[in-house]
Amino acid sequence: MAIPQTLASGRVCDDWHYLLDRVIDKLDLETLRLFKDAPIIVGNKVTRDMLNAKRIKSHAADLQQKVELYYSADTIKRASVPAGIRKVLWDIPSSDNNESFGRLPLFAGMKVMVTENIAFSFGVVNGSEGVVRSIRYNEDSCGRKTAVVAYVHIPGCKMHLPGLDPDVVPIFPVSTRIEYDIQLTAGHAVTGFTRKQLPLVPGYVYTDFKSQGRTLERAIVDLYTARGQGIYVMLSRVKSLSGLAILRWFPPNKVFSRLPEELRDELDRIRILTDVNNSQMDIQQD
Repeated sequence: MAIPQTLASGRVCDDWHYLLDRVIDKLDLETLRLFKDAPIIVGNKVTRDMLNAKRIKSHAADLQQKVELYYSADTIKRASVPAGIRKVLWDIPSSDNNESFGRLPLFAGMKVMVTENIAFSFGVVNGSEGVVRSIRYNEDSCGRKTAVVAYVHIPGCKMHLPGLDPDVVPIFPVSTRIEYDIQLTAGHAVTGFTRKQLPLVPGYVYTDFKSQGRTLERAIVDLYTARGQGIYVMLSRVKSLSGLAILRWFPPNKVFSRLPEELRDELDRIRILTDVNNSQMDIQQD
């Protein structure tokens, strides 16, 4: 890709080159190890779901756990969904399912994010992160599991219920209205349905929107998928360049006028140090 003329020189081009040094395939092995458990921040749900699926498979294998799928209970006008339409609804992409999965993958030890306000007084709200301890479920004659409750460890929430370890929160299914055109029979269509499912999503990868307001020690960001202010949101999650890893190459126009002040200051500092080192090398060579 050709660099636009307006970006081919000056500060933006410098910022771009400095940030490219943080792309993960350029980091040494010791640095990469520091990002082993770091969250990945992306610009869309399609990329989020694809990367989450990979991380789920890898983490479950590390823990020697089996990933189970927990199906939602869907209804249309308070009636069970006809058998022929269930799979259609379970297959609805995350861009349309209002963060309520038709098939929710879970295993003990999996990282998850809460999508509903569960307990304000304990800070268990939309966006809270935790780790699954266990799941109780029902199973139908076809072997499909429907979750009854998931016990999730949310560090620092200070909830301590009888019979549970400190900071372990029972998460129950909630009902969510999903607007989606459904053709039931010829000439009979509806525009939505109600889904009952655990208010959880995989927590390894999340969108820039969901990352807002967080301060992270380390993060891996996908600037390639970021749009508009998403660049700023992604880059401002970490306090320093050392806490930032970039998932893959990205074009220079992504960073045009969108860098957080703190990160831009650090890039300036690195640029000055580089210039000083280069000057010292020139003097030594002379």
